[in-house]
Amino acid sequence: MTIASYRYSLGNGLALTAYSIDPSISENDLRKMVSSKDGSSGFDLKKLRGNMTFIERMDSLGKWEINAIDEPYHVPEQLRPYREALQAKLDSEGKFNGPVPIVRGVFGNPLTICKGGYYDFMATKRESVPANLVPGKYMTGKTIEDLMPEWGMTNDQRANFVGSAFIMKPNNGRELCLVHRAKGLGIAADCISSAGGTLQFKDEFFNPGFNFTRYYEAHVAEEMEEEFCLGRGDFEIQGVSLVTDTTSVPLGVIEIVTPLGTKEIAERSSQSKSAIKEHPILYTMPKEAVGSFLERFDMWPSISFVLHHLYVK
Repeated sequence: MTIASYRYSLGNGLALTAYSIDPSISENDLRKMVSSKDGSSGFDLKKLRGNMTFIERMDSLGKWEINAIDEPYHVPEQLRPYREALQAKLDSEGKFNGPVPIVRGVFGNPLTICKGGYYDFMATKRESVPANLVPGKYMTGKTIEDLMPEWGMTNDQRANFVGSAFIMKPNNGRELCLVHRAKGLGIAADCISSAGGTLQFKDEFFNPGFNFTRYYEAHVAEEMEEEFCLGRGDFEIQGVSLVTDTTSVPLGVIEIVTPLGTKEIAERSSQSKSAIKEHPILYTMPKEAVGSFLERFDMWPSISFVLHHLYVK
């Protein structure tokens, strides 16, 4: 199937290519979008390092020790009125308080998680303004980040669920594939970033003999099928990095290597409504172009931090 694409020179014989998997986005649309974003980067490594920490990189998910405890997460007492009001609002919008694993204590390896909900995460987002929903209870205009020092609240008390970010390496790692994430996503909406997923907290975590490695690998396989139409035989996990981000959520960064090129992945994805819903555009570049790309194009901060560590340093 023919899909729209646009190749944009990055100089020195390197180029960024955009593929539209959404039939409503034309080659001309891609040209305008890519051209307009060149020069938009605000990449500031010192600032990123102030908010994010690269903890470690492992060569397999089997080396990440994850333990679940049978205790529910509760938002800090100061935020409970806001949490209740937010639930009423989100319920009325048809949203769902899906079960997510919340980090208990320090994010890293080993990792301890407990059961929380998506609404808990939303109720502790640093940029949220509680007074917008509960006027009179909170200071007008102040974000949760503003209020945290006044309450003595630490970042570890927020509902930091475990996010998954997928660093796609097509053509056996010679390419890097990024996506333009769709509008309306819960995290990193309408920007250049990686694809991502959210683990669900399962009661089966407490079953005798439960294996977190197999569970996480199945999660990765499900996301690869949904977002890129890749079957289990089409890719392998090359590495797993752990990254903290005080401005968003901590990440398990999964490096996915596939022999398929980005063009073929885009052609497959163009047949999938679920893929188009997640990210209507794929971007690809040679791995040698990553440094130049970071300096020129704006993207989701935690992923720019990860890419710099993996490709530039």
